[in-house]
Amino acid sequence: VFDNGQVAYIQKYLNDVYKAFISAVNGQGLKVLDEEHNLIDSPYDNQFDTLNSMIDLESVFKMYILHELIKTVDVGFSSFYMFVDFSSTSKYPRLTFGAPWDFDWSSGNVNESPYTTSQGPYNSTNFAHLNPWFYLLSKTDFFNDLVKKYYKVFCDSNILNGAINQINYEAIAFKDEFARNYEKWQTLGTIIYKYTPESVKSFKVHKDATDSLVNWLNKRIASMDTYLR
Repeated sequence: VFDNGQVAYIQKYLNDVYKAFISAVNGQGLKVLDEEHNLIDSPYDNQFDTLNSMIDLESVFKMYILHELIKTVDVGFSSFYMFVDFSSTSKYPRLTFGAPWDFDWSSGNVNESPYTTSQGPYNSTNFAHLNPWFYLLSKTDFFNDLVKKYYKVFCDSNILNGAINQINYEAIAFKDEFARNYEKWQTLGTIIYKYTPESVKSFKVHKDATDSLVNWLNKRIASMDTYLR
């Protein structure tokens, strides 16, 4: 971003997309953006096609499931990104949810509710740092139906179990490297950040932290299976 004109353009674009989003999910009318990115009446008669013309809903489903799985504290206020590219050769002409990162306060490594527990719905619940896009979409029938289909694809492809197996593999393969890390940084078994749970005080080696993470993720997947399957 090089000047205030770009800032104003980005603000107007995102504000108008969000206005159309709010209107569609709340049943207040279907709006889309025209070629000049101004709000007009939607040519579509349903929420999905209307929103999908402006927002890459496939990317939304993927990010929703990711954050549902790991319960990231930052999901509604920080380290959460979207992008769009209006160039003639763009692969992302619609607002796309992506660039997931910054998961230190996630996957049970938190000492506050609702982030700590591995049980129950997350993005669809009302809590301090909820993500408004996810929360409002979770109240629509079309989104709930489709997110379950995407979750089934993830489960059938064994992606989630594969990720857990990768964690276990790396804990063994890089055991010596982890040990050297803790020789340099005396953080194992200590409370460092305000959200760190008391349970980390019991960790003696890196494998203890790994086992805690894997145990939490397995319980989390089992819980998600009860309401997304």
